Amino acid sequence: AMLLAARDAAGSGRVCRFRFGSSEKGRSLGESRTPSACLVLPSCLARFLSGQGLTFQQACRDSRLQVVLCRPQLPFPGRHSTGLFVSNVLEEAEAVGVPLSLDPAGSLLLQALMPLASPTSLCHLLKALIPSLRVVACHSCGAHILEAALLRAPLLIKDGAEDSGVLEDLVLGLGRNVQEELSVFALDAHASFVVRTLLQALGGARVGSDGGRGLQVLGTSHSRTKQAKLGSEGPTDFEVPDSFLTLLQGFSESFQELISDFIANKFFSLCLQVALEVLHRKLPEACSQLCHSVISYLSSRNPVAGQSALLVFLKDATCSRVLDKVLEVSDPKALRSFYKVHVKGQLQALASHSVANFTLQRLIRAAPRKLLGKLFEELSPGLEEILALEHLGVVTALLAACRKQGAHQQELLQALLEAFHCWEPPSRQLVCAPLIASLLAYEVYFGLEEEETPSQDPVGPWGGAGERRGAGSQRGGMEGHLPYAESAHRGSSVCSDWQLLS
Repeated sequence: AMLLAARDAAGSGRVCRFRFGSSEKGRSLGESRTPSACLVLPSCLARFLSGQGLTFQQACRDSRLQVVLCRPQLPFPGRHSTGLFVSNVLEEAEAVGVPLSLDPAGSLLLQALMPLASPTSLCHLLKALIPSLRVVACHSCGAHILEAALLRAPLLIKDGAEDSGVLEDLVLGLGRNVQEELSVFALDAHASFVVRTLLQALGGARVGSDGGRGLQVLGTSHSRTKQAKLGSEGPTDFEVPDSFLTLLQGFSESFQELISDFIANKFFSLCLQVALEVLHRKLPEACSQLCHSVISYLSSRNPVAGQSALLVFLKDATCSRVLDKVLEVSDPKALRSFYKVHVKGQLQALASHSVANFTLQRLIRAAPRKLLGKLFEELSPGLEEILALEHLGVVTALLAACRKQGAHQQELLQALLEAFHCWEPPSRQLVCAPLIASLLAYEVYFGLEEEETPSQDPVGPWGGAGERRGAGSQRGGMEGHLPYAESAHRGSSVCSDWQLLS
């Protein structure tokens, strides 16, 4: 409120009385005439803090002052004024960088100003934080500050601004410190976010899955997690120095060394997934090596005669997510090898498993045309059982892949109609849409008895058939037609999948 009053009075030269804190216990700063808004905010802030004996860290905890400081879109006379304001605030923050970053209120201030930080200001802040890197990165508030700084740094370096060389060295130093203690940072709930953001900054690529969190603006109703889901700020691809890619290559080697110890850890798993995606876009050869290391390690653990040991990890909630990403970034040759060596003959079991079916969906979506034919041949006989288990993602993935590759569309359509018992006789095909939309077999939808003959089949979902369906809550003896006959009412998420299918 004090700063807003100063800004509004700057143009007219009015006399203003500034107050800080609640209206009942506000403290008068005194009267002051201000000739230009360009210098009002920094000088006013400095005079007020010194006059009241407050430190910058204490001032940042006041919610009213935060609202002003965290809104750099205020109407300043020019871009120079905005830069001067942000630089002055960050200069004050340098002396108390670590405690301010760990403070819930102060960290919001720093995070909101970070997108407007200059190379010099960012250098000062990083110099203050790097000596206490582990403390800051492993803190729920400090991790956000490091993420914001890492996302800002490559953009400033790319522009070749003043002190960009110093900033590059600081980011590399921070990255090397994280690499040396990767087993510490990647296993921490908060520091793992810093690792993921660092990987993206080094690779010059913002990833869409489990990437760095977006910057939050003070005053919004979204939490930091929800804000991340709304989308990240800034470009998704940007240029980075060769030194960044060299360090990224080093991270790839460090991940390979730690796979055997920590791949089952959920935080390490998330870091590994981001590393795979960034490497796939920037260093494909390193990505292939890392994928090979993951597959080789998992397939070597507790081998079972007659089947691959990898099947056990496909059914693990944490390891299966890593395998999802491996399949997404693998080339066609690696996908064919994965199918032949590890999952051939096991697709029905994977499709029926509550966890493994998701990895199977990734394999289907990524499969080249020839491999898709083998997957379809193995899955199509059990399509009805897959539907009975409500693993609709497997079916929709198969439909999408056949459409994408332009193959097996007619065969898949026939298998789908057979699963709903409406392929034979041909008259049943006329009413396939309501069957698919409701996820009910033909006999259940129309309330037919098992002994009824095909000649009694109706030609549509209305008329006499509709009457039988209305009376058909008596489904005794009809559940045998399809295991999913009992599921007359589905959740909205299931229906939405089949709306896409129909």
